[in-house]
Amino acid sequence: MLVGSYVLAVDDDPSALRLLKLQLSDRGFQVTTATCSEEALRIADERPPLVALLDVRMPGMNGIQLLRKLRERWRMPVIMLTAAPSRADERTAMELGAEAYLVKPVHPDDLTHIIGEALRQA
Repeated sequence: MLVGSYVLAVDDDPSALRLLKLQLSDRGFQVTTATCSEEALRIADERPPLVALLDVRMPGMNGIQLLRKLRERWRMPVIMLTAAPSRADERTAMELGAEAYLVKPVHPDDLTHIIGEALRQA
């Protein structure tokens, strides 16, 4: 893992987002958060992250749609997170180039390892 790596975390659940930010910040990541896909795109336009963590199920533009938009603009690693796993969503995410499709809750050490691997391969 690159200490201080810039991560963009996107989830419509503010409490889940706060916990994710705390866990990753404690492990040396610089984390910016967004509660919707549109906000995430604005943030990424200003400063593209090294890696993005996207919740799959969000109102409006969902995580799969956001993944498509990010892939149109950047090649950063993207990790999908979901509390409601779906084989169809997983297949689509992986076809669009997601590095991983993880079911919440994800242990912070496991997530840190997956982020580190994605950054090393990028």
